[in-house]
Amino acid sequence: MSLIFKVVKEELAGEAAILANQSYQREQKQCKGLYDSDYTKILEEKLKELFAVGNGLAAYEGDKMVGYLAFYQVYDGYFGEVKGTWSPSFGNAYDYEDRGKLASILFQKVSERLVKEEVFSYIIVTYAHDIQVESSLTLSGFGIRCSDAIRMVKEEVHVIKNVTYEYEELPKDKAGSLLELYNQLARHLKGSPTYYASLEADEETFMKRVLQENARYFIAKDHDRIIGYLKVGDEGETFVSEEADVKNICGAYFLQEYRGTEAAASLLSYVVDVLQEEGIERLGVDCETLNPTALRFWGKYFENYTYSFARRLDERVTKY
Repeated sequence: MSLIFKVVKEELAGEAAILANQSYQREQKQCKGLYDSDYTKILEEKLKELFAVGNGLAAYEGDKMVGYLAFYQVYDGYFGEVKGTWSPSFGNAYDYEDRGKLASILFQKVSERLVKEEVFSYIIVTYAHDIQVESSLTLSGFGIRCSDAIRMVKEEVHVIKNVTYEYEELPKDKAGSLLELYNQLARHLKGSPTYYASLEADEETFMKRVLQENARYFIAKDHDRIIGYLKVGDEGETFVSEEADVKNICGAYFLQEYRGTEAAASLLSYVVDVLQEEGIERLGVDCETLNPTALRFWGKYFENYTYSFARRLDERVTKY
């Protein structure tokens, strides 16, 4: 039976949510930090919003939806000076005999439509243990650039704590003392091999952002010198991170001369202890896998449950 493709619309969200929840359940069985929950209703509402954009296709085998791929609205200057868009973890799902093949076909057909609008940069988020889809995307020219990971707070951070340094939470009105570390992080990300275009900030811009965000800052100190920090907030990059009893690390940096001293792991252990006392059950982090320093560190203490696959097309294809 041949496949039929339909442009995604809000009325298709119910069918798609069933597939999205099935994909999540498969990942949940592989990643012990994820919730054993049925997210069908929540995903249906999110898919209604996503499908309303209309940047996607659903594949049918007869009357049955067997997969879909949908992107959010198009952005200017998306990982470069071109238009781009992204599909979240629930923005694509597959229930087909050859799931990898269907993933490839859907990207082929959806991108063909979007390239006509000069959309050249694409992100597709998949679950970390979905080997068929990951292999298909890799062979289609995609590469991993970041991940979402999670851990249970009750699990000990296995580290011999470095008691040479002090660990504490920094009051938000004192966060200006982190400006230089923040800008060092921006410079670090712009360098080799990450090459992530990250803007530095002045004190006014930085403090304005700090006061607007619902985030907490935890620091490590060598006497009176702040040598590193972890930023912890309510918001993450996935629908899992929206749960009430999960917090998310959304920023971190340590001075280079203090790496290898276990100071960063000791600060993480301190944060985990604080969150456990507050009744938080899970801690998430989103990591730029392009950054080898971050990849090695977070990989010791968190388990990946998504990967973001990126592909940048040659914008000259529409000119030749």
